This record gives sequence, C-alpha cells and structure tokens, in this order.
Amino acid sequence: MEILNQIIISVFSSTAFLIIVFPFLEKWLFVRLEKSIQYKYDKQFEDYKFSRLKRQKAELIAALFSKWIKYYGRETILLKKVELRNYYEELNRMSMELCIWLDDEKLLTDIMTRLQNLETAKDPRILLADVRKLVLENKKDIFKSEDIVLWPPPGNIESIYGPRPE
Repeated sequence: MEILNQIIISVFSSTAFLIIVFPFLEKWLFVRLEKSIQYKYDKQFEDYKFSRLKRQKAELIAALFSKWIKYYGRETILLKKVELRNYYEELNRMSMELCIWLDDEKLLTDIMTRLQNLETAKDPRILLADVRKLVLENKKDIFKSEDIVLWPPPGNIESIYGPRPE
C-alpha cells in the first residue's frame, strides 16, 4: 500500500511539475527556434547588402576607368581650364575613394599603376576582369578581358579626338 501511495504521489507530482514547467519550456523552445530562424535570415540579408555594396564599389572602378580614358590623353587640348579642373577633381575623388575601400592590395596597386601610365601597367580591361572575379568571388571565372568592348574602337580614336599631344 505504501508503494502504491508513493507511485500515486509520484505521478501527481510529476504531472503537476509538467503542467507548471511545460508552458515555460514550450515558450523557451519556440523563442529559441524563432531567434535561430531570425538570425539565419538576418545573416543572409546582411550578406546580400554587403554583396550589393561590393558591386556598387566595383562600379566605381568601372566609372573611374571610363572617365579616365574618356579623352584618350587629350583632355588638355579638348577641355577648357575650368572643365579640366573639374575633370581632374572628379578623377582624384574617385581614385582616393578607391584607395580607402579596396582591400585587395595587389589589385589596388595594379589600378594605380595603370592610372599613372607606367610601363608595367595592365590594360584596363584586364583590371576590370580582375574586379569581376573579386565581386563574383570566383577566381576561375572564364570571362575573357579582351571581350570587354571599349568605345570608340582603337582605329577611330584619332579621327574623333585628333592626334595625340606630344
């Protein structure tokens, strides 16, 4: 009889314990699961925002090269002094911004070498293909830099801009 009383007391106390604890446990599990899911989607959203920012910054490199080659070295002939100052100011701003955010030191050095027109400078299209690999996070990207089209075509530059200054 004593064993039966202990069993009954045990069952009732366990049931009472579960009735009291279960709602808290259920709430805790639900909140934990909800936070876990929220963290996963927050992380994906942050990754997406970072990816968009990286693409925007890569667009700055394309804009810098586009502006830099706009006059094919003839800007001092084609632009008035005020226009020339504004042109150089914009190139300086873009170049300095690039130095601030681009964390790939080799790519940054290659771009600055190109902008200085040093002998060892890579073609801008090669550099843009390198930027593409960086943005896509794909070192094995098969897109060829020579497939990037620049306007005007090389044969038409002199007819549009005149001879290159000496």
